[in-house]
Amino acid sequence: MNEIAVNYWNEVAKDPDVKSKYICDSIFKDEDFIEAIKLVNNNWGNVLEIGCGIGRLIVPLADKHKQCNFYGFDISENMIAQAPKRKNIDYTTKGRNLDLVYSILVFQHMSPEDKIKNINLAAKLLKSQGVFYFQFVIGKDNDGVANYQTSVDTMTNACLLAGFKIDSIEQGLMHSQWCFIKATKI
Repeated sequence: MNEIAVNYWNEVAKDPDVKSKYICDSIFKDEDFIEAIKLVNNNWGNVLEIGCGIGRLIVPLADKHKQCNFYGFDISENMIAQAPKRKNIDYTTKGRNLDLVYSILVFQHMSPEDKIKNINLAAKLLKSQGVFYFQFVIGKDNDGVANYQTSVDTMTNACLLAGFKIDSIEQGLMHSQWCFIKATKI
């Protein structure tokens, strides 16, 4: 795990306006992302969010799908400390045999190595035919701290190597540089 990124996000979490300054976007609403996640999943049994932060996506999903066991993982302990608690959310990666792993607006903040680690983590935790749905930014720019772009080929190849089949690749959804990949564990 990139220690610079951990320190960065732990410091960001201390800002009282963390949600409005670093997490929310005035153009893209949480509801848009929640709807996208709901559209790719048909089994609300066990779900993990990689990069759950302060719970902006996992909490509304957990409130809507109370029968589901949700797991949330984030590199920032300070972010997780702010996340609202629910009976059906465990802020760990203890979940196994998962139906869905998703990650929205997080992979663009991961180093290339951490992207691969998290794709492999999803493959390890998902059950056969489980769905992995994630978003990243297409490009070549990297600042070495919290913004890392990558190519579609790099991400799809990493998924294939981890044991996924690619179901869909949506480029330009919501933003011209964004790519959403839906993959199923073989």
